[in-house]
Amino acid sequence: MRILITGASRGLGLCLAEKFAAEGWEVLAAARSPETADKLCRLAERRSNVYPVEMDVADWESVSGCAEKVKEKFPCLDMIINNAGVLYESDKVNRIMDVDVKVLKNTIAVNTEGPILVLKAFYPLLSASEKPRFYVITSESTMNGHWHGLPVYSLSKVAAGKAAGIIGASVDEKFQVLAVHPGRMDTDMGHESAQISPQEAAEGIYALAQGHPAESWYVDYRGKKMEA
Repeated sequence: MRILITGASRGLGLCLAEKFAAEGWEVLAAARSPETADKLCRLAERRSNVYPVEMDVADWESVSGCAEKVKEKFPCLDMIINNAGVLYESDKVNRIMDVDVKVLKNTIAVNTEGPILVLKAFYPLLSASEKPRFYVITSESTMNGHWHGLPVYSLSKVAAGKAAGIIGASVDEKFQVLAVHPGRMDTDMGHESAQISPQEAAEGIYALAQGHPAESWYVDYRGKKMEA
């Protein structure tokens, strides 16, 4: 089995790469600058089935170029987890009109447009799998309207979650497409309200990939239905 994980240099993405690799999957671990991602490099040194790849999900040339390189080496992908995301300190305001325009554009480019660009570029590889899975990591606090002073991040994640639903209606029935809330994790982006570790979230997401029942297209890391 073979998986592509975006945003794999740290946090949940790195834990997902570790978990899937430990279970014997071939892991394409995408990062903007994998050569400087120390933890990812060390993982690749320990695990011969981890392949760091360079990709900026906000840049179509980078995404499509990465897909072409992957096609040269592998016949298909069985799963993609869209984990790459950004949250800027300057987005921590109450009014969306107070957010810097560059922060607005880059947040939406990474968090919302990124998964769609990845799907477009890697769709042929994913379609070649007998049981393709496409997951978009989203956030409970944004999908249910409790955005806690993060207007642009919330907007971007709501749109990404809804995109998963639209994608699910656009692909063949053999696809499993999920928007996944990973829980409130202890990571660089979410440590202030942490309830679980990224390792625990990765375990749950791996179980979903292995067939643990998902109650809806929008679920938490345990497969429990979330309110969209």
